[in-house]
Amino acid sequence: MAGLDVVVDGKPVESFTDAAEADEYAAEIPNARIVDGLRLPDRVLVELLEWVVELFGGGGGQHPPTSSGGSAAASPPPGRRGTGVSPSNSKGRRGFRVQLLGR
Repeated sequence: MAGLDVVVDGKPVESFTDAAEADEYAAEIPNARIVDGLRLPDRVLVELLEWVVELFGGGGGQHPPTSSGGSAAASPPPGRRGTGVSPSNSKGRRGFRVQLLGR
């Protein structure tokens, strides 16, 4: 879990790993607030943002690596007739055959 800092006037006064402990400590100090203790350099944040933009659509018309030509085919449009025999037709044919054989 990331560290949590209790900050007063922009300066961290104590760090915690448990949110409940940080809340309890901050409640005792006037004007205290809790901030995420994970600090990343600006260059790291910029690289992360560039990567996210590239991944999700800003990569000059390229798709994310998960898009591929190996996707499943789209479903056929509604109302298109298949090549198989429908259950109603097969029942009718069997019934007709039974009548012929029963004569």
